[in-house]
Order: sequence, then C-alpha cells, then structure tokens
Amino acid sequence: MIDKKIPRPSITFEPGAAADILLAIALCPVEISGVAAISRISEREYLVHDDVLIYPQKCSLHGTEFDARAYAMWCHTCMEQDRGEEINRYRLWWHSHVCSLPYLSGTDESTIAQWEQGIRPWNVSLVGTKH
Repeated sequence: MIDKKIPRPSITFEPGAAADILLAIALCPVEISGVAAISRISEREYLVHDDVLIYPQKCSLHGTEFDARAYAMWCHTCMEQDRGEEINRYRLWWHSHVCSLPYLSGTDESTIAQWEQGIRPWNVSLVGTKH
C-alpha cells in the first residue's frame, strides 16, 4: 500500500524527457505507460533525464498493463551488451489516465508493488493526464 502521508517530491524534467512523456500522453487516445532514467538529487528532489522508454503494452481507456516480459527482455539486452548499470537508472514509472484525474488507482499501486520487489533502494511513480 502506498503511504499517502509522505510529502510529494520535487521532480525536475530535462526538456527532452518532458517532451517525450507529454507528447506520448497527448497523442495516445488511451492510457499509456513507460519508464525514464531519473537521478536522486536529495531526499525529496529528483531529476528526470532525457532517456524515456515506452515498452510494448496492452492499453485501454481504463488501464495500461506494464509488460514485465518486455521489460525483462530490455534488461537482458542491456546485460548482453555490458550495459547492466544502465538498468538501475530507469527508476521512474510514468503513465497516463487519459482525461481523468491524476491519482494512483488500485492497478497503479499493484504495478508499483511489483517494482518495489526489485533490488532498487527507491523508485518514483508519476501519473499524467491530457488536462
């Protein structure tokens, strides 16, 4: 369960990251999700880098299913190409709620819980909307 009492972090976006995420949300007629490279600047400050990835996924007006297999294949490719350290840079999971309010749904919390099962000490989740 996500602790709703934790203060929200301050997230700064490099221009390319903001453009990629906002454009994906604006152009996709249904929900869409992806991951991005992010750095932790301080306890509550983060910087999203221009490295945004969108994996194959099942999308609808009411949800997007993060494809763990597509993510695993990307991780495997990174490892094969001796780029394993790159995997841990992608700690931001973002997705859209099309035109509804940006909140963490039960499905979102389940996806976040899957991410938290990994070996990373922290992750960031972001919900966007066309509005």
